[in-house]
Amino acid sequence: FNIQGYYSTENRKKQPSFEKYAEIMGRSKIGLNFSFSVDYHQLKGRVFETMLCGAMLLESQNPQTASLFEEGSDYVSFDSKEDLVDKIKYYLNYEEKRRLIAENGRRKVIEYYNGQQFWDQVFKRVGL
Repeated sequence: FNIQGYYSTENRKKQPSFEKYAEIMGRSKIGLNFSFSVDYHQLKGRVFETMLCGAMLLESQNPQTASLFEEGSDYVSFDSKEDLVDKIKYYLNYEEKRRLIAENGRRKVIEYYNGQQFWDQVFKRVGL
């Protein structure tokens, strides 16, 4: 099975520009995120970027993403390299399922995690 993809693991000077990154994400069917960093899982901006670009998020299993989004409905998690590869193959073969999950994730980000919601919460916490 030939999976075409793009990844960037180099230092910041060798990473694509923001414009190139947005162009790549806009063409992507599936966006991968590896949430484990140093010694714990982190909720990364890539989760939101992937969903907002309309790609299905395929995310390493973690409690942070699961606290905001519904696994299997808004995104898909994986727990091993084998599981990751199997799910990539599966969702590339089942376009409608992949597209539905991507649309659910995008809709949830737009509805619940937009700038207005963010600033409303900030102002509420500081008493404004």
